[in-house]
Amino acid sequence: LTQNIKKGFEEYINNPYLKNEIETNYEMLKIDISELDAELKLIADNAENKTIVVSSDLFLFLEKYEFNVISLQEDKITDKKIAEVKDLINKKKIDYIFIKPDEKLNQTINSFVKDYKLETLTYKTAVNLLEEERYEKINFIDIMNYNIDLLKRELYQ
Repeated sequence: LTQNIKKGFEEYINNPYLKNEIETNYEMLKIDISELDAELKLIADNAENKTIVVSSDLFLFLEKYEFNVISLQEDKITDKKIAEVKDLINKKKIDYIFIKPDEKLNQTINSFVKDYKLETLTYKTAVNLLEEERYEKINFIDIMNYNIDLLKRELYQ
């Protein structure tokens, strides 16, 4: 994605100083993204319990890092998933359910929160930046570092 954006800029910008700045920023972003990727792999490698419970299939990308992601997306909830989550809660392996910003919780998640005293953790996305976050110049890297801290909170309890 970043490479395509960089190439798009290169097609329209002739100023050598701007081209140099674009190349520098691109190289820094590649490093930042690689570090995030490595951090996610390291978390999964070092976690005794690699299972997280989430509200949406949006989080399934974490399976790429070998996390076991149990999605409680409303249209895909099964009795098997509910039983698996209950078992993990009873074994003290799950304390949180990861949700999207401003998400209305479905009945199953509300039940887990109420009956088992689970907490929800809001996994931020760049799509849902608040106005104050824009003002504070919070970027994708900041958001992902925040999310990594949330994952650690659950997996390294």
